[in-house]
Amino acid sequence: ISNYAFYGSNIQSITLPQSIESINPFSFYKCSKLEKINFETGSKLSLIGSNAFQFSTLKSIILPSSINEIEEAAFSQCYRLNTVIFSSSSSQDSNSLTAIADNTFESSSIVKIILPSTIETIGENAFKNCSNLSGQLLLPSSLTSLGSYCFALFVKLSNAFHSANIFDS
Repeated sequence: ISNYAFYGSNIQSITLPQSIESINPFSFYKCSKLEKINFETGSKLSLIGSNAFQFSTLKSIILPSSINEIEEAAFSQCYRLNTVIFSSSSSQDSNSLTAIADNTFESSSIVKIILPSTIETIGENAFKNCSNLSGQLLLPSSLTSLGSYCFALFVKLSNAFHSANIFDS
């Protein structure tokens, strides 16, 4: 999907065919009525570009296991976004996503997030100001880097667990 393809449109929902491989920067930026996006089974989507959904009104999203890159601020300021699910194509986690980029979910309404076991890096401000994010967070054993302020301001997490104990340095 091209840059700015649906910028500011009144689209309410969309189902993307399995042939779509990328959602480029600003594709759904400021779509103030967009609540739902579906991906066909067998999706080949590998990239969600920077600011792709910023300021949209998505409520939830189930990301296909084919995703291997989500760029900076892709879901930033999605104030109604409360559920993000990283799907897996089988019982084994087959995601190839290794990083949550800077500002990816900043100022969204995510309540709970289950990160793929493949995540190695969480960027700066990735979940900053996610005031509804609460409870426990399991950080995958693959995680080696947490960016500055990644869980700063109003995040109500009670515990964060990581099997490799990167917090003991």
